Amino acid sequence: MALKNLILDKVVVAGNKVEYPFKAVEPLKKYFTKDKITIEYDTDMSNVPESILSIPFIGGLAGLMWLADIELWVNDLDQTFYEAFFRIKRAYQEMHSDLPLKGELVPCRFIKNYTPSSGKSLLLFGGGIDCQSSFIRNEERITDVLNIYAWLDDIAEDNKVDRHDDEFTRKFCQVAGKTPRHIRSDFFKVLNIAQIDKDFKKSFHTNYWYGFLHSMAFISMGIPMAFEKGLDRIIIASSFRKGIQGYCTSFITTDSQWRWAENGTTLHDGFELIRLEKVRLLVEYQKKNGKALPLHVCSFKDHECCVCDKCFRSVVQIVAEGGDPRDFGFDIKGSLKDFYSKAAPENVYLWELPKERDRYWPPTMARMKENYENIKEKDFVDWFTTYDFNKAYKDGIRNYYKKNFWSILKRKLTGK
Repeated sequence: MALKNLILDKVVVAGNKVEYPFKAVEPLKKYFTKDKITIEYDTDMSNVPESILSIPFIGGLAGLMWLADIELWVNDLDQTFYEAFFRIKRAYQEMHSDLPLKGELVPCRFIKNYTPSSGKSLLLFGGGIDCQSSFIRNEERITDVLNIYAWLDDIAEDNKVDRHDDEFTRKFCQVAGKTPRHIRSDFFKVLNIAQIDKDFKKSFHTNYWYGFLHSMAFISMGIPMAFEKGLDRIIIASSFRKGIQGYCTSFITTDSQWRWAENGTTLHDGFELIRLEKVRLLVEYQKKNGKALPLHVCSFKDHECCVCDKCFRSVVQIVAEGGDPRDFGFDIKGSLKDFYSKAAPENVYLWELPKERDRYWPPTMARMKENYENIKEKDFVDWFTTYDFNKAYKDGIRNYYKKNFWSILKRKLTGK
C-alpha cells in the first residue's frame, strides 16, 4: 500500500494556547473529526521552539501513522527526539510483534535543542495509586505535577471532570508542596478513535487507546512544558509490574525510550512493584507524615463513588496495609462492613470479578492475614475474606437481565 500524506501545516502559538492545523488526504479524513488540534497549557509557550512543540502532534498520531502506513510531514523537529523515535517504534514493534508497523516520519528541518541537566522532574498525574506511589519514590526530584485532560469537544468548553481534575491536582500539590500544572486539549476528540478501532482492531488484539495512544500522547504533551520549565525528566507511573507482558502502550520498554533536547528523558517508574506494595507506600507516608495524600481512583468522576471495582479494590488494599480509607478521600459513613455488605450485592456484577479474584485479591487477602493485628476494622476483613462474591456476581447479572429484559431485547433488535 502506498504511503498516505498527513501534513502539519504549521504550529500556531498564542500565549498558552498551541494550535496544530493539519491536512489529511482523503483516505485518512475519516480518522479525524476536525482538521485542527488545540492544546492549552497553563503557562506561556511563546519561547518554546516549534521543533519541540511539534512533538505532541507526532506523539499523538504515531500509532495511526504506523497502522495506516502514513507519511507524516512536519516542518521543524528536535533532532534528539527524531533519533529516539526509531527506538520508540522498535519498542512498539516488539510489543506488537505479529503486526507490521509501517509509515514514515518526515521532518523538513532538524533542530538541535538543549535542556540543562537540572535534576528536576515533571510527574504525570491522574490522582491514582500508581502515580502517587511514584511521587513518594521520587519526591525530592519532582518539582511539578501535571494533570492532562484531552477529551474536550472544544477548548472553550467548561467541563466538570476537567475542572475537578485541575482542582484535585492543586489540592494534592498543596499537601505535597509541589507546583500544580494542567493541560487541556481536544486531542482525543479530534481523533475518530471508533473508526480507527473499526479498521485496525482485529490486527492488534486490543483497542487503539490502550495499545497505541494514551502514554504516547501524555508524554509528548508534557515535553514542551518540561522544556519551558527547564525540567529534564518526565516521570510516568507504571500500570503493570515486571513479569506481566501485554499490549498496553504504557510499558517500561516503550515509555523509557523517549528523549528530547539532548538531556530530556522519561522514567517509567514502579515497574517492579505490585499494586499492593504501592498502596503500602501511601499508608506508610500517611503514618510517617501525619497526613494522607488525597487520592482519586474513580475514573471520569469528580468524587470517589466507593462502590465501583477500582474504588473497592483500593479500599480493601488500604485496609490490608492497616490504613483507613476515609483518610484517603473515601466518604464512607458507618462501618466498612455495614456499607459493603449492602453495596456488594447491588454492584459486584459490574466489576471485572475474574481479574479482581485472580490478580488483586490473593495478595490482598494474604496481607490481611499477615497484618491482621494492625487492622482496626477486623469485622470488615472477616466479611471480605468469607463473602461469596461468585454467587453475588451471578445473582446480580440474573437480576439485571430480569429488570432490563425489554430494553435489552429492543437494543438487540434495533441496534439502539
